[in-house]
Amino acid sequence: MSEFDYGKKRRRIPWALFILLFGPALLIITFGRGCSSHYQELDSYGSVGDFRFSFLDGTPFTKDSLKGKITIFTTYQVTCPDSCGIDLWFMREQLFKKIYNNRKKLPHVQIISIVTDLDGNSIELTEDSNFGIQDIVVRGLKKPEYNKTIWRLVSGDPAQIYDLEHNGENLFDAKDDKFLSGRVFLECLLLVDEEGQLRFVRYGRSESMIRDFHEGFMLLEKEFEKNRREKNNDK
Repeated sequence: MSEFDYGKKRRRIPWALFILLFGPALLIITFGRGCSSHYQELDSYGSVGDFRFSFLDGTPFTKDSLKGKITIFTTYQVTCPDSCGIDLWFMREQLFKKIYNNRKKLPHVQIISIVTDLDGNSIELTEDSNFGIQDIVVRGLKKPEYNKTIWRLVSGDPAQIYDLEHNGENLFDAKDDKFLSGRVFLECLLLVDEEGQLRFVRYGRSESMIRDFHEGFMLLEKEFEKNRREKNNDK
């Protein structure tokens, strides 16, 4: 279990409300004089901890797989696209395609979806599990092979990533009837940086929330590029 300090507010705020209230105010980009620009960095909410997932071929995906990457975590149900924690169409249009269309600039970005049943339980990953992604996300792309390195499915216990604490509220255990099967975590998108730090959380079934998430992603991408430039200058 990972525990985070989400700032100075000590009032107990449920996860569902926290994700709705916190974040948009961070996405303020101001431009100074000349060509210089200043942006506010996303807060860091602590490490996601150790984990181990597996791709279809058995290749492991661990915390070491985050190094040098920006990683987006989601869940993915075998009932997708009919019953799904995320809206595949909005994810395709508002997030995936923007990464896909800039693949040469964004080779370090990966989307990892943990396959579960409707109740959020881990299940075995099979060839059929890819149906929703192949049918909705990849269809019509000029170079669908790009997706082999962008959006991938893994099997394993989702609690390894979603077992997060905030003000006494556990995201993995959070319940709300408004969410798929009453499980809040099934609809959450997590943005994790190359150090394994959680930087942003949004829901994946709302177009506006996915747009917000993309803005958060772009801020983290700016930070990623800045860090790369500084490392190159130090050489």
